[in-house]
Amino acid sequence: MSTQHELSLDKLPLHPVIAVLFTYNQEEYVRYAFEDLMGQDIDMMTVIISDDCSTDRTFQIIQELVQATNSRFDIRARQNESRLGFNNHINKVAAEFSPEVMIPFAGDDRFYPSRARMLSDTQKRTSALLVHSGCSFITETGQPRTSIHRDATFYHTTDPFSAARSSGLFIGATAAWSRELFTRYGDLPRSPYEDLVLGFRATLTQRIQYVPEELMAYRVGVGQSVSKKSSRAKYFHQKRYVLHAHRQACLKHKGKFKKLIEMIDHKLFELRLRDAFLKSSKRVRLMRKKKPLLSLCFLADELIRKIKQTCFRKDDRDIQTGSHF
Repeated sequence: MSTQHELSLDKLPLHPVIAVLFTYNQEEYVRYAFEDLMGQDIDMMTVIISDDCSTDRTFQIIQELVQATNSRFDIRARQNESRLGFNNHINKVAAEFSPEVMIPFAGDDRFYPSRARMLSDTQKRTSALLVHSGCSFITETGQPRTSIHRDATFYHTTDPFSAARSSGLFIGATAAWSRELFTRYGDLPRSPYEDLVLGFRATLTQRIQYVPEELMAYRVGVGQSVSKKSSRAKYFHQKRYVLHAHRQACLKHKGKFKKLIEMIDHKLFELRLRDAFLKSSKRVRLMRKKKPLLSLCFLADELIRKIKQTCFRKDDRDIQTGSHF
């Protein structure tokens, strides 16, 4: 069985537009997100409330809300048997319901009534694979705060080369996704943030639309995608996962993005060198605790520069085969 609990009001045929409230341990906020979802001014959509095996009262609150609501929407609530993690949670819902358009709602954010309507109308009008919007920002307690991530790539360009190098494409919580992002490119990988993977996939066909209106309030500092500060080595490891996912997406286009794949391969090779250098430097530090070392970043960059001058050839087997893992 895929779910531990499933609760539904009158089951109707699935609407092409599905709004999914993704939740995990958000008992403090989920009631507000649910109320905002029920207040959407779209004519009709299917509402899926999907919980990733919360350990607090989140799913109990959801069940109480669904039972008490009198909504024109077809509402279905489900819970995973075990914790999947956000990307695999998305994969599960996409496979189980296969919506033409999926509009995610996070259990800790706030949403304006026009959000589902404007995102779905824009997708229908443009056939975009990904539609994202403007948003306001709030603190953990719901107070307005200054904007963040205004330097994200998609606010300036949707060029695939720029997207492949970027560590921040857009505010992922603002997006709506077309089914083609999953049927054409496959499931999301476990590790990278979903906005980096899905955003890059959409750049390959340039089917991205931006709605400048603020359609939601993004709660900063909480949520499933907020991670603790990681080590430099872990950052490089995560970046390799992202680039590998980008490479796999390019391969789906059968030779169309050879230069882009070559650039990604070079980036992967650089990260392998950095990773190896950091590991060797750690061993050196253990041996030479009392002697200062030059900056690891300077040494790594210098090593990469020299190797690129001598080793990046068209017949380089390691790069061409992409055997990075």
